[in-house]
Order: sequence, then C-alpha cells, then structure tokens
Amino acid sequence: MLYMHSGFFELSDSLFMRLSDNYFRYNYKIFDRSINLCYNVIYDSIYNFSIRRKDMVNVRPYNNKQQLLFPPCIGDFIPEDDDVHIIDEVVEILDLSEYYKDIPRVGNPSYDPKMMIKVIFAGYYYNVYSSRKMWEMIMSNVRFIYLAGMQRPNFRTISDFRKDNIEKLKKTFIEILRICKELGLIELEVIAIDSKVMKANAGKGKGYTEEQLSEEMKEIEEEIKAYLERGVKEDEEEDERYGRENSGREIPEGIRKKEERVVKIKEAIKKIREEKEKGKTRKEEERVNLTDKDAKLQNNKGKIEYGYRGEVVVDGGSQIILAVDVVAEQNDQKQLIPMVEQLINNIKEAGMEKKGKKIGLLGDCGYGTVENFKEIKERGYDKLIDFYIPDKIMEQERRGKGGSNKGDMRFDKSKFKYDKVRDVYICPNGKELKKVRESYSRGVKRWIYRAEGGCRGCKYYGECTRNKSGRIVTRLEGQELIDKMRKKLRSKKGKEVYWRRKTIVEPVIGNMSYNMGFTEFLLRGLRKVKGEYILVAIGHNLKKITNYIREKFKVIRGVIINRGIVYNTS
Repeated sequence: MLYMHSGFFELSDSLFMRLSDNYFRYNYKIFDRSINLCYNVIYDSIYNFSIRRKDMVNVRPYNNKQQLLFPPCIGDFIPEDDDVHIIDEVVEILDLSEYYKDIPRVGNPSYDPKMMIKVIFAGYYYNVYSSRKMWEMIMSNVRFIYLAGMQRPNFRTISDFRKDNIEKLKKTFIEILRICKELGLIELEVIAIDSKVMKANAGKGKGYTEEQLSEEMKEIEEEIKAYLERGVKEDEEEDERYGRENSGREIPEGIRKKEERVVKIKEAIKKIREEKEKGKTRKEEERVNLTDKDAKLQNNKGKIEYGYRGEVVVDGGSQIILAVDVVAEQNDQKQLIPMVEQLINNIKEAGMEKKGKKIGLLGDCGYGTVENFKEIKERGYDKLIDFYIPDKIMEQERRGKGGSNKGDMRFDKSKFKYDKVRDVYICPNGKELKKVRESYSRGVKRWIYRAEGGCRGCKYYGECTRNKSGRIVTRLEGQELIDKMRKKLRSKKGKEVYWRRKTIVEPVIGNMSYNMGFTEFLLRGLRKVKGEYILVAIGHNLKKITNYIREKFKVIRGVIINRGIVYNTS
C-alpha cells in the first residue's frame, strides 16, 4: 500500500508541474489551493478504496464538504430540458428598455431588471407568489439561484419591484403574446371571455358603513383631544413618565396610530360618498373595507366576501390568454367593451391582425346587455368581431328556468311578431298588443305593450297568461339588437360555435385557480391587483409555451434564441 501511495504522489507531482506552467504565473494562491485540494482528493480516493476492499461495502464515495478544483456553472446543476431554461430564454428576448429608464444614475447600483423579472416570472410559473417565499427560493432553490445569477435581492426589493412596475407589465404581457404568435400558438378564430371572483387581501369584518366610520372617528378624535389637553404639572413627573431625553410633548405610539386611523377613516368616508354620487344605493356598495378600500363585497359561489373580478379573454387554439384585467364591479355588464378594446389593442401591438376574417367571440349572459350591443355597433367592433353572447332571459329559457313563458315556447316573446311600422306586437292568436306606457330601469328605457280589452276571451287564456288585464310584452330600447343576437345563437351555426365556450375559457380559469393555486390576491388596491393578475396570466402563458416546446422539440436549449429571433415552426 505504501508503494501505491508513492506512485500516486509521484503522478500527482508531475500533474501539478504541468498545471503550474499555466496557472502559477497568474495566481499563486489558486495554484497552492489546487495542490492541497488535489492531494485531498487522492488521499480520500485511496482511503475509500481501502475501506471498500476491507469491508466490501459497494457504495459510491460521498463527501458533501468536498471543495471543487474549478467552480462549476450554475446551469450545470439543472437538466437541459428543465422548464427554467424557457423562462430564462423568453426574458432574454423581451424588450425591457422601459424598466431601465427609471434606474437612478448615482448611488448604490440597482439590481438588473432582467434578473428581477426572471425571478418574479419563475415565481408565478412555479406557484410561488409571496415575495418572502421568492426570497427563500433565491436562497435555496437551484432554479432561482440560476435565474438570479447567485445574487440575493431580499423580499422587500422583490415586492417593491413588482409594485413599482405594474404599468410596464402590460407591455411585457404583449411581448409574450408576440412570442406565442411567432410559435404558432395563437389562432384568433374563436375566442371566449369570462371572469372569476377572487378574494381580496381583506377580511369581511373590516367593512364599515359611513355612519359606523363617522361614529368611530368621533370617538378617536375625542380621545386624542383629551390627551393633548392633559397638562404636565412638574418636571419630575415628566422625567419619570417620558424620560430625561424627551420634552414630555411627544405623542405616544398608541395615539399616533389612532391619528393614522382617522386619516384612513376620512378616506373611506370620502370613497363611500363618491360611490353614492355615482347613483349606487345598494347597501353592500355603501360599505368600505379599511384594509383594502377598492375591494367590494362579491358573491363567490354563494360566499359573500370582499374581492375583485378577474377578467380574461382566451384564444381557442392553445388557450393563450389574450387580454386580462381586474375590476371591483359586482357583475360583468360593464366589462365587455373595455375587454374588447384591450383585446383589439393587444392584437395590433403584437402584430396578430387577420384581415378579411372576423374573430368569433363567445361570452355568457353576464355580458349580454342592450347597452353593450349598442356600443358594439356604435364603435364598429362588429366589423372585426362576430359576437355570440346571449342575454339573461334567453339563457334562462335555454336552461328551462323561466323566461316570459316559463318554459312553454309556444307563447314565448319570440313568438310575438313586432310590426315596426305600426309599432305593435301581434300574438300567436293574431291579436294586437299596443304600447301603453314607457319606463326606465337601471338607466335603460323600455316600453310596455298590452292587448286591448284583455285576453279573457282568447282560447289560450290560462296558458299564455293569467293576468286579468291581458298579456304584457316589454320592449327595450335597442330590442332589435337582442332579437338579432338571439336569432344568430338559435341558428345551426350559432349552436355549433357557442358550445365551445366552456371548453375554451373555463379550463384556463380552472388552471389558474387550482393547478396554479392562485385563489386570492396578496396585494391591496385595484392598481396593484391588476398587475398581480397580469403576472398570473403571464405564468399561464409561459406554461403553454413550455408545453408546446416540449412536444415540438424535446430539447429545450437554443429553441427560442438566436439574437432575439423566434422561429415559427408551425
């Protein structure tokens, strides 16, 4: 065994002589450390070999304290087909110039926005949404260490970067859409819109009415006033109470917090009054949550809680999210036009226009209002998009849950023919229903039509109506637009197209909620949650890109690179 030791040492000496020619003249310390490390490796190898020969334990040598002769590349510890390479390469080809404009030219150097975006994108890709958890991953997870380049921004830096760059994320979202388009993932033939209620980062018990807030503010102000009016009698008492270094005039922390709460309460009262001025009178809309003043009480599958509505428009090809937004409204009636406007803008910005062919857009009855149909026509959106959106009455009839005839289609309103010239309705039995009055409901004008003399003498009385005054038919302003939409949806083509709605958008919402685990917002305030939901949508689209590349290429490295050019392999 001594001879073996000697031979190894002789071999090692000659090896170090050759190494010295290359490295010694550059750094003596590195060379000296290399000699020691190599001797340790050789000695450990001989020792392990001896133990294995003696004890006959067939295991591989293990030493997690072993130092390496040359520092490895971080990426060497990650498989070549790992998803993290997609995140890395996608961000590399994005236009991030906007993120660099606000970096100060003096002072402590900022972290590179490219690195920060990679880390945050990876967080939303791997279902890590908290800035503190992202920080933990940067400290321990090899994927995040790789993307961060071994830099360690703390959780506050990550949180501030996310909050400070919300507006810029909109452009980045469009950049990723451009990549999806170049990869052939977007068809723009049939798309669908839908929403989901998301819980806000605010407890239900923190909601107050204007009266409750005013009463609490009055009590707090009285407490502060009582304290400030309290005199100090002797210097010794001041020293004992406040300390020798203080003047005795400082406001204790408890009082300071009360003053801060008064400011919050005043802001909340102001917001309630603004909502009232808009014409909102429902009780749930007259309450403001002090934790998140923008959140509204939402009906989340029967559970009433403070939250927001996350709106998405999804492509029917690979289920890429094309447009995304968050609103504090309690329904979808006013969201169709803004989402269509964003969709058209995103299509234009990403260079995805399709000339000569309309895009089919599918939506549920929550978007089917006269106001929306009128605005679609006024803005000319119907020239670009073919809408398939039922109104609530039609949806109820389709599900057999009501409608004007409560399930009997023989006497449905659609069976009453409207004579535009004479402005009358003609019932299935040939009797005329004339206009008797007009009214407004939620800002929508409507007219009431009724048969003269009632319907008691009609053979269908009791089936069509049981109203002693006769059958009533209501006509909304813009009713012809609703009738036209109903006719389209009831056609053979309409039925074939509309059934796809659930298969396009609902799986995406399900993926974001259940697979990605994003069920409530972490940030507070409408502006911030908008940015947070954009990041969730980006995470979803990145997963779609990764799945596509896995299926198409098998080998990830080098697919989405080549000096910023993305190959279209469709």
